[in-house]
Amino acid sequence: MSLDMIDEMTIFGRHGCIYCDKAKELLERKSIKFRVKSLEDDFNGDKDKFRQAISENMPIEAAAFSTVPQVFMGKRHIGGYEELVRIVGE
Repeated sequence: MSLDMIDEMTIFGRHGCIYCDKAKELLERKSIKFRVKSLEDDFNGDKDKFRQAISENMPIEAAAFSTVPQVFMGKRHIGGYEELVRIVGE
């Protein structure tokens, strides 16, 4: 996939998450636009609202996620950090 064709990405994560930070650093390095939705900043620490916001755009089979980051390209669920690396490269 050409990096020019990648829509804005959204990273759902939390403070202190090493893989969330790595995902942000990777997208910055690739000059890909992204926004971050943080459990602490955007959902006031409410894990239920955080999970609901992620699950609203996820395929049913992926909705049982248990880790962050959860990365989306537009409305398309990418997965976590490793899946992001497979799509955009290192």
